[in-house]
Amino acid sequence: MRAWVNTTRPTTLSILRYPENPHPEAPLPKNALPKFIDIAVGNASAIQWPIYVEVHYTDEEVAGRDESRLAPYYYKNGAWHRCRETGVHPDENVVWARMYRDELVGTPVVVAEIPLPASFQLSGLIITPESVKPGEEVSISVTVTNVGDEGGECEVALKIEGVVVESQMVTLSGGESTTVTFKVSEEAEGTYHVEVDGLTGSFTVKAPAMPKPAEFKLSALSVTPKEVKPGEEVTVTVTISNVGEESGSRKVEVKLDGVVVDSKTVTLSGGKSTTLTFKLSSEAEGDHIVEVDGLTATFTVIKPPTPIPWLWIIIGISVVAIIIIAVLYIRRRRTLPSPQSSSF
Repeated sequence: MRAWVNTTRPTTLSILRYPENPHPEAPLPKNALPKFIDIAVGNASAIQWPIYVEVHYTDEEVAGRDESRLAPYYYKNGAWHRCRETGVHPDENVVWARMYRDELVGTPVVVAEIPLPASFQLSGLIITPESVKPGEEVSISVTVTNVGDEGGECEVALKIEGVVVESQMVTLSGGESTTVTFKVSEEAEGTYHVEVDGLTGSFTVKAPAMPKPAEFKLSALSVTPKEVKPGEEVTVTVTISNVGEESGSRKVEVKLDGVVVDSKTVTLSGGKSTTLTFKLSSEAEGDHIVEVDGLTATFTVIKPPTPIPWLWIIIGISVVAIIIIAVLYIRRRRTLPSPQSSSF
């Protein structure tokens, strides 16, 4: 270390070097060199302040440090403070300072890096959800990081379609990060472009599609049995489905030979199905057509076989038998000889 001083009268100037940090209770400045120096002045009032001080260093001592940001620091009131006027001669491996009386008298000196001023970087733009209904809220968040060493403030502005719609002030210490979140909503349908400090994204506002109204379809018409006697019932079944999305009701009519003979009203939610059952009969012999909403099926009424009149047959046979017996009896009587009378 070297020092240049102008004085108005004789005084002493002593330069001391500590083997280690004389004030371990106070955090050292960033990337401080392992050199602790003290400059003692015999008569401070005899010096024309400031004095010029140079501290030499080796390449090994500054390895891993930004040489252009080195500066002397002095210890006072429990903390290390950077000298007001400092500079570096990297080609000479020299750090210099013009030190004033309040910076030098009775205080040790150390060389360290000047902290970087607060500098903010934004990253990680997230928009959720990316598609919403009109009036629904969209969350827009971004990570803010102070990449400097010193604390500071940063204004984070949200732009939608190039217009600032909201901003927030963020205060961060050196190296600290935080997440800033905005909540927005739009009523008009469309795609909205978002920008936060050059980071861009978008979200879409779209009204939900109207639900499809109730729509009914009938299928699988069936008639059983296919043949019946006059007056006997057939069972008619048909499947009805609501292929729409909304709930609804439908009246289902059954026609027999073109005439409505029965009906039922069914209510179904969207996408649901059910089976309807009807009972029909006819006295008329022949084929009959059943129709339900354009679907057709048939059944036949057949004439039952005439029953055999066994009673009358038996009676007839009995009568014939009696007649035959009677005829045979009469014939026999006629063929017998008449009895002759005798005289005594």
